[in-house]
Amino acid sequence: MKTSVVNNMFKQKYWIRFELGLVALKEKAYLDEVMQRSKSICNFLFSKNDEVHVINRISYLKEKGKHEKLDMQRFFKTKQTVKHLEHEVIPYEYEDDEQMVTSEYRVRVKFEDIRMSYLLTALANQDFGRKPCVYGNVMLFNATKQILFYIYDDRGCDVYGVSKESLLPLYHQYRRWILDYDRIHIDNVFGEGLANVSETETERSARQYANELKVKSTNINLHSDNTCHISYLLEISNDHSKQFEEEIGETGFTLSLQRKDQFTSVYQVTKTEALALIDYQSELMNVYSKKYGGVYGGWDIVRAF
Repeated sequence: MKTSVVNNMFKQKYWIRFELGLVALKEKAYLDEVMQRSKSICNFLFSKNDEVHVINRISYLKEKGKHEKLDMQRFFKTKQTVKHLEHEVIPYEYEDDEQMVTSEYRVRVKFEDIRMSYLLTALANQDFGRKPCVYGNVMLFNATKQILFYIYDDRGCDVYGVSKESLLPLYHQYRRWILDYDRIHIDNVFGEGLANVSETETERSARQYANELKVKSTNINLHSDNTCHISYLLEISNDHSKQFEEEIGETGFTLSLQRKDQFTSVYQVTKTEALALIDYQSELMNVYSKKYGGVYGGWDIVRAF
């Protein structure tokens, strides 16, 4: 059995995870943002004549022997496209489970042959019970540029490349949309941003302990809707304030100057996010302040809804 190109790409060192859906938005505004971001990334990665493998994976119990009927024709502009459909049964795509298998279907086309607006809409709809909707996982492998584009659901997407150079323009263009949870790791992979800046174990423990006490004092149940406008205070040396403003400007946080004296500037950095995510959000703020010789001053919240 040959190794799937998807599995090969998943093993690559160079990848970026982007946030598509924003918790600060609701209903139509939320989906509009998902579509706008996914289209922008997709159009940046693909040219009309690129050879693209449209890959649809469906997992099912091995004992069933087969899965539900698959319709990939709807993803393409002409009916002739799926005549070249390739199929392979591979080990279960998520983890070791001998009771499960995965069917992988592949169609090789030019990018211009794909109904991209329809496909992206179907991918965005998969968790909402709306049509059109995909069944299983759908990924696009750009064979010309050796890049894999994978929208895992409306919340985000992954892009894998075989080299740093293949993804660096994308990293620079859409740095603002990188998922906060992975930002420090991704910056380290590309050697920019927060690369080589981190908390000590003592700093991490102190921050996490302070977070626990602060969250407890809010009386907010982290197992229910806990979306908040979270504001962080950072005091930055004036010698580094311009560089700090530029870097925060390349994230999804909103920056406002609170006060300034002869030596330092105090900023409020805000994002609407689940309070349950305070650990890595506050880590980012602490690391940004550390990079620019500043002081992280903690956070406050206002309930969003």
